[in-house]
Amino acid sequence: MNTGEAESTATTSSVKTKTVSTTNAAKISKAGLQSARVAAAKIQIDKGLSEAIDSKMLMFLAVMRLTGDMYGYSVSEIKDVVNMDDATLKDRVNNALLSYLKKGEKETGEDNSSYPIGNILLTLLSAKGQLDDAIIASWTVAELKYTTKGGIKQVLTESGYKDHLEAKEKGSFAKLMSSKVPDIHIALAAADFDFSQYAPKAYIEAVQKVANGID
Repeated sequence: MNTGEAESTATTSSVKTKTVSTTNAAKISKAGLQSARVAAAKIQIDKGLSEAIDSKMLMFLAVMRLTGDMYGYSVSEIKDVVNMDDATLKDRVNNALLSYLKKGEKETGEDNSSYPIGNILLTLLSAKGQLDDAIIASWTVAELKYTTKGGIKQVLTESGYKDHLEAKEKGSFAKLMSSKVPDIHIALAAADFDFSQYAPKAYIEAVQKVANGID
């Protein structure tokens, strides 16, 4: 070996490089592949949200996973998120969330083991001190289809509708209540009375009970 070759060898051996061997690579089992994937992902988890781009991506992934709106779960497309401007990202996240919540707004129940979305929304309203107003705003005369004829009469009396009707024509309320229930609902749907500031006590208490039972 000549001097030039010796110098070349010395230089090469002094440089510490990190290489990946592709010759006679040992096969990795399915369990080993899963372990490697988890270990690599843990590197990012351990870093936390140390970079702005990290929180941007993870927030997006969390919302998309929650709502099921995952571009068909194409990783190459998800990577495009890091290049989204803030306004576009915000719109995408908000639209996904609103669509998800709309689908689950009626999903409620006294058992919260499956975290029904409707109950979660009640919790949010309660936390903001807006639950009672929301309950009242949510009630319409259409809810009376779940009430007996006697209950309908009581609600229409409490709400002031009876007095409103009687002021227009004496005896009109008794005439309405003598009608068949389906006809009463038709008349109420076309009523020129503002029920927006009213909700039956039983309706309010029923929703409050669900909200108060959430833990």
